[in-house]
Amino acid sequence: MDERKKHIDDLREFYKNKNEKNNSLFKKFAENEEQDDENNNINDNFFAKVKIINKSLVTYYKYIIATFLFFIIGYVIIMSIDSLIVKDLVHSRATISVPNIIGKKLGQAQLLLNDKNLKYEVIKIQFDLKHEKGTVIRQIPSPGRLIKENRMIYLTVSEGIEEITTPKLLNLSVRQARVELVNSGLVLGNISESNSDNIEAGLIISQNPPKNTKLRYNDKVNIVVSKGSENQLILPDFKTMTIEEAREIIESMGLKVGSIITIEDETFQNGTVIGQFPLPGEVVIKSSYIDLEIVSN
Repeated sequence: MDERKKHIDDLREFYKNKNEKNNSLFKKFAENEEQDDENNNINDNFFAKVKIINKSLVTYYKYIIATFLFFIIGYVIIMSIDSLIVKDLVHSRATISVPNIIGKKLGQAQLLLNDKNLKYEVIKIQFDLKHEKGTVIRQIPSPGRLIKENRMIYLTVSEGIEEITTPKLLNLSVRQARVELVNSGLVLGNISESNSDNIEAGLIISQNPPKNTKLRYNDKVNIVVSKGSENQLILPDFKTMTIEEAREIIESMGLKVGSIITIEDETFQNGTVIGQFPLPGEVVIKSSYIDLEIVSN
């Protein structure tokens, strides 16, 4: 009897544990089901957002493409209209041969251009030796070119001959005068010589035209250069001459032979001049005495 009761209790305990285990499994299954449902909801929300983003991007790209096409079509339409208008305007204007207005006074040039339905603009005014002031000396386009009416013709007009004030050249050397004239736009002309008691030899005594005269570009200025005083002489070099040769030259210049000093020197022959006073190149007055040193072995 006791064994039977014990057996029954064991069976009850077994089914009780089994029911608890089943309940635990069912509860865990239910929790897993809830977790799956939650994950599914998250996935559904994610894909819904992705779908919304994709839809927005598609709409944005459609807008960009539509805008781009709009501008392209608009540009093509505008260029087509512009081409038609320009073509119509060009073909509606007459073709004209550009008249030759070079050498014409500006007023005459204006009348000729107006007759041809052409416009003009003076773009440069410059000095010119060949054309009077106010004369057209250059034009663009050149004469004879075929152009449409109402075209602009660009002109260069003469300012006339440039006037240059002659600089002062007195008391300058020839070289200095040449530089001064070149810097002024003038040219050195004839050079003549004359004696002067007041101006040193080699310097300019006078000029023609005189200073402050109005000249044209490249005009010439003539000068007279001093040879020094008529009584002044530039002494030559008598060295290596014989005493007879030196004496002849000295006397022909209106000078006189002064002291003759003899010096022994085996390098030169007897009677050769090896020194003088005053020295060569110095300025002396006529009738001056010239001392000589000669060899005497």
